[in-house]
Amino acid sequence: MSGAFIIGLASCDSDIEPVYVIPSDDITLGGASEEIILSANNPQALAMTLYWSGDGQLSLDNPLLQAPVNAAEETIQLSGDDQFSAPIDISVEKGVRSKQFLCDELNSLLGRLGYTAEEKAPLYIRIRSVLAANIEPTYSSVIKVMVQSYRIHLILGTVLDKDWNETTMKLASPDENGIYNGFMGVNGWTNWWFREANNVVWGNLGEGGKTFFASSADDHWNFWFPDPSGCYFTTLNTVEGWWSGLHIDNLTVSGDIAGEMTYNMKANQWTIPVNLASASTVSINITGQGSLYNKETTDMGPAVQQKVAFGGDSQNLSFGETGSLISIDLPAGETTLVLDLTNPLEYKIGAGEAAPEPDAEPRLYFSGVVNWDGFDDYISLYDETNLCYGGAHWVNSEWGYRAYPQADWGVAYKGGPEATGLSGSLILAESGNDGNIPAPESGLYVMDFNMKDLVYTLTKIEHVTFTGLNDDWSEHTMQQSADNPEIFTAEFVKEKETPWGVKVLINNDWSLFFGGSNGNLLLGHSDATTGFDGDNSLTIGETYILTIDLGTQTYSYSLK
Repeated sequence: MSGAFIIGLASCDSDIEPVYVIPSDDITLGGASEEIILSANNPQALAMTLYWSGDGQLSLDNPLLQAPVNAAEETIQLSGDDQFSAPIDISVEKGVRSKQFLCDELNSLLGRLGYTAEEKAPLYIRIRSVLAANIEPTYSSVIKVMVQSYRIHLILGTVLDKDWNETTMKLASPDENGIYNGFMGVNGWTNWWFREANNVVWGNLGEGGKTFFASSADDHWNFWFPDPSGCYFTTLNTVEGWWSGLHIDNLTVSGDIAGEMTYNMKANQWTIPVNLASASTVSINITGQGSLYNKETTDMGPAVQQKVAFGGDSQNLSFGETGSLISIDLPAGETTLVLDLTNPLEYKIGAGEAAPEPDAEPRLYFSGVVNWDGFDDYISLYDETNLCYGGAHWVNSEWGYRAYPQADWGVAYKGGPEATGLSGSLILAESGNDGNIPAPESGLYVMDFNMKDLVYTLTKIEHVTFTGLNDDWSEHTMQQSADNPEIFTAEFVKEKETPWGVKVLINNDWSLFFGGSNGNLLLGHSDATTGFDGDNSLTIGETYILTIDLGTQTYSYSLK
């Protein structure tokens, strides 16, 4: 550039003297060799190194002023033509003046640029430097390198979670035509990405209202599923840029065996129990109903109803709207017929053992109890069979709150039609503004949530006592903390053994208390929940402080 740049804005009437930036020297790029032949045999080998001149410093026409350090934003541009008509931009941190590319990384970039595998072609490279949005960018010298990429079989791709961590789920494109599909077991509103074997990551288009449009551009958003949890036959078309999710509402077996199948989301399997008098080859049909979500329905629906069916070889099933008779060899006696959908290249059905049901989540999370900043408020599982969770929290909520099975915004529960601040039913929330669980008046409440029956109760805490310590079953008042209303303490002298544990009673109610063990409190309603331990290791005659935190459902003893 031949002229100087003006930083800032100044009107004609301003008394402020403008400051001028003196252009820096041209950027010189170097490092890459004249020819790079990439090999699939060593994907982590160093393929190319780039380095460029410049120290990122600015010079001002006023020597009394100090210019910012590393003010320019620099990106590496790769292009298949010398006009850089459709380049790939690779950002570098400020102050960085070099970049190394591994074999698989460069090969992936060449694939994105449309290079044909196993054929030599020129690659053009330059540095783009931008000082400010109102200033034209400057460019380095251009390097031309002959490159040859290798073929990557784009058959299997990996489903990533919202943070780009790998999951166990895969989608497949058996014909390598850019159209991937497979079955995914997910919760409603699950966020996810998809990574092809060439490391290209796909999400949705990154525009409002474009949930089922797909894009691999840098400004894309993550995909997300609609509300129904369960089994989705997922299709991602990377050629046309769209995806769809066919929710499998149900599957029915008919023929020599009849009945409804049950879906295990964690295992991605459908199962049905079987009891045969003798070993037999049975012939069955598997049919069902699905709900299709796509570009036309959006994530809010209503979904398009569609028939679903399986057919073909039991070790390599086909899937579609129509199926065919399936023959399966089954043993005598009780067994389980397992439809395994984990491998998108090979759906199977046969005798096996049903995968164990996943363990219940140890916590139920809340947001909105006081604020919507995250999932700091939770209650703990105290009845695994009935999925009951309990704890206590200070509630101060104007708009209500929601319950979450995991510390994730994907699946949320709101109050049912008749829900109040103290009790009610729970239903899935379909969107961010779809309603909440009504909040009671401000105060400290025991929160008791049954996630099997989807009901809840809240009890306002007026008085907290402990009993059972030193084998003394009278009640002793605990003092509420002035700093945290969820914390209570009590002073005591250790006198003798506590044979049955300690219980913390709420409002002097022996059917509403906290027991537990190992420092963790559990909500209890009967003798099935024992008192908590820990004091029998204390020294007789010493004075201690018992501290309970109803918010984190923990307790501890400390020497006074």
